Amino acid sequence: YDAIDGSWARSRARRAALESVGRAAWRELSPDARDAEIDRHEAVFAGVLETRVFEPILVAGGMDQGEFEARLGSIMTKVERQAVSYRENRKESLRRKYGGDAPIEVIEKERAPSQLDAHVILEGVSPEVAFSFQQLELELPGTVTVEPTTRRIRPYDSVEITIDRSSFPTPVRSSRPTQLVLDGVADHIVGYMRHVYAEDVAARPFRSAGGVEDLKGYREGRDLIGSRGVERTAEPVLRGTRGKVMKDLRSGSEDRVEPIHGLDIELTIDIELQARLHGLLMPEVGLARVEQYQIGWDKDGHPKAGPLPVGTELKGAVVVLSIETGEILAAVSSPTLADGRAMSKDDRARELPSTFRPFEGLYPPGSILKPLVLCAAAAVGALRADEQITCNGHFFPDRDDMLRCHVFRPLEGRTTTHGPLDGPAALAKSCNIFFYTLADRLGDARLVAWLARFGLGARPDAGLSYERTEEVPNPSGGAPIVRRLTVGEAAGSIPTETASGAVRRDRVSDALLGIGQGPLTWTPLHAAQAYATIARGGRVIPPTVFRLLVGEREPVDPRP
Repeated sequence: YDAIDGSWARSRARRAALESVGRAAWRELSPDARDAEIDRHEAVFAGVLETRVFEPILVAGGMDQGEFEARLGSIMTKVERQAVSYRENRKESLRRKYGGDAPIEVIEKERAPSQLDAHVILEGVSPEVAFSFQQLELELPGTVTVEPTTRRIRPYDSVEITIDRSSFPTPVRSSRPTQLVLDGVADHIVGYMRHVYAEDVAARPFRSAGGVEDLKGYREGRDLIGSRGVERTAEPVLRGTRGKVMKDLRSGSEDRVEPIHGLDIELTIDIELQARLHGLLMPEVGLARVEQYQIGWDKDGHPKAGPLPVGTELKGAVVVLSIETGEILAAVSSPTLADGRAMSKDDRARELPSTFRPFEGLYPPGSILKPLVLCAAAAVGALRADEQITCNGHFFPDRDDMLRCHVFRPLEGRTTTHGPLDGPAALAKSCNIFFYTLADRLGDARLVAWLARFGLGARPDAGLSYERTEEVPNPSGGAPIVRRLTVGEAAGSIPTETASGAVRRDRVSDALLGIGQGPLTWTPLHAAQAYATIARGGRVIPPTVFRLLVGEREPVDPRP
């Protein structure tokens, strides 16, 4: 910053003037004569700065003089504003500590951290340009700093794949494969980087108010930080520690603190599987688009109207995890973050591309909850292994207008029933009456407790959740209330214990829980984890997207 605001040329001019005149003669000079001598040398150093530093920057950056000066002016405006704020905060701190005797006059001479830092003028330069400025850094200390930056290489940001459609449902089956270009494969999981905010710097500043340096700390306007996905949750271990060189300009001696690289992380994601499943959700393939065969035709062969027009593109999610290990092999969300960047503002508001549906999308379970209900009933003895329950089409004997089976539709002249069913047959036919009965026998308190054992109502903590703060209006009109939120993974909802046990049970509400309806929500990850738990015979293994950390140190879980 000294090179930007002119302090560098002035300080070197003062030193050169003193050496030129000699210390004894300097003491004899008047203040005006000293200033004149400094001004003479300052013009020389300003010329050195212009020709040796500024002009090469103009050439390397392809800038004209006006653009360059605008960049410098913007930096100075920002830094001076920060410096004023810094000094005011320091004065206030001293007043709180010492009261009226606070030595606040010394604060005006203090320099703010941003006045001691380097500021970015050029970025993304070639190695040759960087080397030339590194040489200049040695020749003219305090004028320029060259720092290496990181660039994320994401080979699956855009990828071509081929989808074989020969085994698809007949209406969309084809012997010709479909070629697709996919954008943003696994981008919700990997996440992205952003420049640090003021709160990031405040949480871990590179240089504290007392001037102490934290080599892993953040510098405002210069550093990047993980913003979401694994980039965010694993930021503490992905981020390394800076090195430091301390040079004595008089003796030329150096003390070095070597940098420490951050650790590498290996994810559980099978990226080729992720890409294939991503492709299957593309509307061009036909599986994620409303087709007439899904809606059907009437008895005269005319196409029926559905809740959505034929051709409507559908959004969705897919989760694949290893039963043996709990490792998440794929987690696809449509649309991707990359898709969202190409959308209009209105489309983004409607399609919500920033929501990672596998981990954050909350949905009522519906009938895929039934196997969990069957396991719970069998485990507590509410259903014998050889027992059958008869489906009469409706749960209440004297009411055929509520809690009906999906095959029983008297208004359409259909009074079909499933008859007596055991557990496997009830699952195969997805009989509502069977599971209404199990839920009624269990009662909501006992059923909810079993659903919780399958993970419902709890955040899976698979590796993408993190905390952030937000300000909300204060109802009393005071300062905003700061809340800490956990985001990235949703917990879903189940009925509370109070609702379960404090009042007389509502049999309708209890029964609806048996088919996954009522006050229940879960994510696709919850569903996959619950089914994996059944496949393991009831053994719970937490899902994860992290396999291990690769480095010289022992592998550790990067999650907080």
